Amino acid sequence: MYSVNNYFPKPSFILFFAMLEPLQPSNNPPLVEAIFGITFKDPVDQERLNLFHNTQYVKERYPRILPGVIVEVSDSADEDRPIKTSHQKDGYQLRSAVEKNRLVQVRATQLTYHNLRKYAGWETMFSELKTLWDEFCKSVGKNDLSQLSVRYINQILIPLPIENFEEYINFSPKMPDGINKKLNNFFLQITVPVIDNVTATVFMARQ
Repeated sequence: MYSVNNYFPKPSFILFFAMLEPLQPSNNPPLVEAIFGITFKDPVDQERLNLFHNTQYVKERYPRILPGVIVEVSDSADEDRPIKTSHQKDGYQLRSAVEKNRLVQVRATQLTYHNLRKYAGWETMFSELKTLWDEFCKSVGKNDLSQLSVRYINQILIPLPIENFEEYINFSPKMPDGINKKLNNFFLQITVPVIDNVTATVFMARQ
């Protein structure tokens, strides 16, 4: 009843990835983190969120529970304390005792599933995400969704300054004639439509 497929708007990102031609896996992928995000249309209160981390599923698979906190910093009229800070609880973080490269973030507005460092592959991660979402809905209840996302963060070590960026990556900034082609820093972003209601965004920057 609470299948992840039932709550993904159509066409979903399942279809999007099915459209892509399969690529040969890299022997040494530069992946730092893969993040699967499910954003709720309306915030879920802390009491309902706690129902999930008290389930047997979480206790067995994610026994390490860390509280989530939002820190707000603002100006203060008090001359002795010009900076005012406040703390507010916001969900929690779940970590596996066995799979060190798995992480679950549960917040009032979003549930995210993280694969750190060694990537398990799309089929494995999506299957685990479906189970995670089913268990979440069984305990917390039905939630309308506003957004689904998949984000891959890659880190590629390149010596700077760069003489020819295209020697490393075929998507590169184009420099006009008359300007030094050596790059000390850069930030690029492109967003392209894939299918209805689905877009792909690529960020590239020096870290």
